[in-house]
Amino acid sequence: MTDRSGRETLFGICDAVARVGICFLFFALLLERDALIVYYIAQVIPITAWFTKIFFQSSRRQWVRTLLQYLMMVAIAALATLLFGRRPFGEVFRLFSWEMGIFAFFILFIINREYPFRPTISRLKTKRAFDFTLGVYGFIVLLSAFLSYFPADSFAQLRKGLAAYLLIYLCLSDNFRSFESFKKLVMTAYLAVLTVTLVVVVQGVVYPLGSYAVQNWLVRKEAVRLFAPGTLNLLHHVQFPFDHYHNTAFFLVVGLQIVMVQYFITVRRISRRWVAATGIITFGALLFTLSRSGFITAFLTTMALIILTRRKYFITLLVILLLLILFMPGVVKEYYLEIVRPATYADPASRVSLQLERWGVVGELIRRNPLIGTGYGWKQFNDVYWFIRPGAVLESKSHPYSLYFQVAYESGLTGLFAFLSYSAFLLVLLYQGWRQQPPVSYYHGINAALIALFLAPYIFGLFGFIPIGAPGLLTWLIYGMCASYMKLTVKPKDMNELRRELEIPNRELEEVG
Repeated sequence: MTDRSGRETLFGICDAVARVGICFLFFALLLERDALIVYYIAQVIPITAWFTKIFFQSSRRQWVRTLLQYLMMVAIAALATLLFGRRPFGEVFRLFSWEMGIFAFFILFIINREYPFRPTISRLKTKRAFDFTLGVYGFIVLLSAFLSYFPADSFAQLRKGLAAYLLIYLCLSDNFRSFESFKKLVMTAYLAVLTVTLVVVVQGVVYPLGSYAVQNWLVRKEAVRLFAPGTLNLLHHVQFPFDHYHNTAFFLVVGLQIVMVQYFITVRRISRRWVAATGIITFGALLFTLSRSGFITAFLTTMALIILTRRKYFITLLVILLLLILFMPGVVKEYYLEIVRPATYADPASRVSLQLERWGVVGELIRRNPLIGTGYGWKQFNDVYWFIRPGAVLESKSHPYSLYFQVAYESGLTGLFAFLSYSAFLLVLLYQGWRQQPPVSYYHGINAALIALFLAPYIFGLFGFIPIGAPGLLTWLIYGMCASYMKLTVKPKDMNELRRELEIPNRELEEVG
């Protein structure tokens, strides 16, 4: 009995540490460049605690079963490398053993033990389809690394990218099983978004007003592109709290929908007016980043949320947007309107022309490597690009300007199909959850906000880049939040609470009930 009690205490501690670690990660995302050790520790803490619990719960049967699956996977990869590999067999497997071998075994070990990414919902066929396509995607990505032009880069980025993201996702979806813990998770994410929003707004407003010393103290490399576009300023193109305006824009786009989740979750603990004000300020801060893909995504995801909840707020959104445009500096308006000018597409130096040219080359890469791609990871993109355009002049961290093109050239059309498949199945699960909630319930609003949150990287990825690092990890945190919400036990609905939450008359509430 004592031994059993001790084990339960250990498991409880592991769960608590994992939850705290995931919450900490929302703030650590901001420190990816400035404090790498904090960024990585924030990932290691929850994974270690979660794995410790699973390790002590495991049986001999699990170890044997996982070992057989692992050996089967390695055998398939070995055969593919011998037949279709672009690098010598010995070199590829030496790199695999060094970078991913043990890691891959323990990923299989965890999945084989817990199946933690299976949402406990009634739609069994959809759930199984989601499980299967997510597994297929992971296997195709791993196989593309074996057959990569540059496996040294692919395996290293697989370890820091998809493998870490998948473990964080599994850990998150497995540790937030109650509505109270889920609310704390959302509150933590909301506070992280509020922090970034205030930093960007303060820097953006104060930068042109202060002395150089004040500017340097506030900006820390440079706050927003707005105040020095096209100059030789050494501080240009680098933005605190992220290393680039594009990453900040993506965080704020996602953050806007996290704020909306917090808005529907709030029950008099934080005034909804304050949460709504945060959303408006976040929208304004996004404009400072001069990210067209970010602005479009923010507008479309907010529109999706309004359609799923209260369509009367559409006028409110337009009024807010009109006010932001009215007070927007002229240089910002000029930048955002550039995309609708025909001259922009004819100018070879414009960003639009650069994107179109980049897509053409990536299309050629996909045509030459349609099944398995060129290998996982953006770091090898320059080298692969030169196969198509020898001697081309590229920026140091060039990319395909599209999440979908990125997935397709890395892991082929099979990888893109698996990626879109598991994404579609997760969206269906979220939609089913939304349909099952009555419109009067504020859980209906939470489901709608999660759908808008889930759509953010997919809309942003049409024209934007979501690389390995904080933006990529943030996308998998979104998946984890959605999966954990589908698994949690929602408290019984109380009619008085619903009336307070929705601020509707008793008579109307009774009619709906």
